[in-house]
Amino acid sequence: MTVSAADLTAIVPAAGAARRYGKSKLSDNIDGTTLLQRCLAQLQPVTPNIVVVTGAHADSVAKSIPGDCLSVHNSNWHRGLGSSIATAMVAVKTKAALIVLPDQAMITTAHLQQLLKLWQQRPAAIACAHYNGINGVPAIFPARLFDQLAELDDDYGARHLVEADGEVVALPLPEAAIDIDKPTDLDLL
Repeated sequence: MTVSAADLTAIVPAAGAARRYGKSKLSDNIDGTTLLQRCLAQLQPVTPNIVVVTGAHADSVAKSIPGDCLSVHNSNWHRGLGSSIATAMVAVKTKAALIVLPDQAMITTAHLQQLLKLWQQRPAAIACAHYNGINGVPAIFPARLFDQLAELDDDYGARHLVEADGEVVALPLPEAAIDIDKPTDLDLL
């Protein structure tokens, strides 16, 4: 099976409360842009299909979502990352879903394109980042796992699906280990 970037929908969970950060980290202005805008700018050259999931700070987050991205609201955002992924799945109509966390601010377009190429070589497999001895996001999930993604409802996302699946290809990506959880983490950028 041949797959292209158009066969991929990126899911960007932007629904969390950001308790450790103390305010909406995704809409915080950092050198003229927000974390969410940075993430979306890295994604746009990779796939034309982007779904942003809003939640706790929906109004402020929505200001960072360009018109060519689809926005869906997770009214159960307090349940965690899994519920945001499940909420996004209603909008995914492609052959695979790429889950990208916008607070993994060191992820670049080049990294995402490498992940896309890895998935294109094995489209039935989960293509994911490998860092700190684990497989994790960003990760591309083929359609055969969409039902399971749509049933997520916890704060652990889809890691257990990656761990349990027999068809996983991993891209060494130490940059994925860096995420912005508190204002002092911005010094890493």
